[in-house]
Amino acid sequence: MRNTRFLWILLTAAFIVLSVVTDFDSTAPRRPVPPPSGQTETRENFDVRRAATGPIQRWLLQADTDRVRSTGTAFAVADGLWLTARHVVDQCDSVWLIKPGKKIKRDQKAQGVMLHPKADIALLQLPLRVPLMQTVTTAYHPARSANGFQLGYPGGDPGDVFSLFMGDSAATIRGRGAATFPIQVWAAKEIPARLTSLGGLSGGPAFDETGRVIGVTIAESPRRGRVATTQATLSSEMIDLAGAAQQFAIDARHADPVPNLTPSTYQEKGDALRAALSVVQVYCHVKIPGRRSPLDSL
Repeated sequence: MRNTRFLWILLTAAFIVLSVVTDFDSTAPRRPVPPPSGQTETRENFDVRRAATGPIQRWLLQADTDRVRSTGTAFAVADGLWLTARHVVDQCDSVWLIKPGKKIKRDQKAQGVMLHPKADIALLQLPLRVPLMQTVTTAYHPARSANGFQLGYPGGDPGDVFSLFMGDSAATIRGRGAATFPIQVWAAKEIPARLTSLGGLSGGPAFDETGRVIGVTIAESPRRGRVATTQATLSSEMIDLAGAAQQFAIDARHADPVPNLTPSTYQEKGDALRAALSVVQVYCHVKIPGRRSPLDSL
């Protein structure tokens, strides 16, 4: 009896300790729900010192082998031309621009999808004219710890990330479309608290603190608090590969930086760019045998 009682005491003590550790484990997954409509979304603040410490390692990206329906982000760089991440639109039967709260129509279908053969970046042709954002296409390296902003549709919903620049690195794609290409790495400062994954942010624009687009978001690691974006020169390469350099040069004259883009305004600016359809959600449609979709015939 005495031994049994002693065992229960030990088990109770262990349970209490485990509960305390779990409650204060900053790495435990969070599952917050989105805020009610009309309320400001809660932001999760990262310990940037922790995210920014350690070496800036090469990123390893595993290409999907299965064809699946998915969503991502894209943004306009010229009339009818949109940059996104290659993995967002690769192996799709069709790619569609999604307008919030509206049904998908035929004119929202991408007329062309061009993939970079050696980097995670792609260009879409969509019959839509929207306000353009100034996009840097020459070599550009922000100052260490400079502010950066990644906008788009993380988790399939509108959302933005505020980050600080860490430095240059490289990413290697394994599997389909294997390649190694230059990237820039950012330490996340704030992300939407509802998210346990930033999937869906890929393909969105990465801004510097002057309000210019300096790359495409391609990979995210919320647990490590880091975001990877393409370097600006890859945007130029992709536009050249698509034969759109002349059109981009003409339309770039009418593109402006996003004014007053700061840590206190970036959510508001992100909402405005999404409302103007300068930053959009895109849907990768894949035909599934035995499952009919209205998009199959559009």
